[in-house]
Amino acid sequence: GKGKTLEYRDEQPTYHKHESVGAKMFQDIAQRLKFSNDERQAITFAIENHMKGHNIDKMSSKKVLGLRQDKNWQRLKDVMWSDESVRGNLFNPEEFDKKMDYVEKIYNDFGDREEFEKRMSQLINGKMIMELIPDIKGQDIGKVKNMVRDEIIQRKFNVSLDEVKDLIFKHFKHI
Repeated sequence: GKGKTLEYRDEQPTYHKHESVGAKMFQDIAQRLKFSNDERQAITFAIENHMKGHNIDKMSSKKVLGLRQDKNWQRLKDVMWSDESVRGNLFNPEEFDKKMDYVEKIYNDFGDREEFEKRMSQLINGKMIMELIPDIKGQDIGKVKNMVRDEIIQRKFNVSLDEVKDLIFKHFKHI
């Protein structure tokens, strides 16, 4: 996508949004070359997300976890390494390793997607929200649920059911 997004600002090349343009370009190529759906999904995931590697250590736990729990994480990690390593003097392998340690720490705190969802559903689910707030609208259930899930993640699952109920009421007031 860099060829299609090349612009110059202050006489310096920029490639803003090259990852999304590149992902669209890849779809056409993958179709012509008859890539399998799994190959397509893995490569598209890496193309779309490789820039996140530069600041992954500043991303929220929720976003990092979503990347790390994806079945194509290793492919993305390899592409992030490649993307950073071609930056010459700007690349610091130790800094890259620290970023990946940060990702692994979050993953170890929360586990794989299936384990994570099982733990999360024991704390918050739509049925619980509807029982606590019977007149809540359908689309608001999802909003409240997502806001509460974000707080549970921030607290690394260190919440009681009573605290979750309080969070449900708190977030319902703000929608």
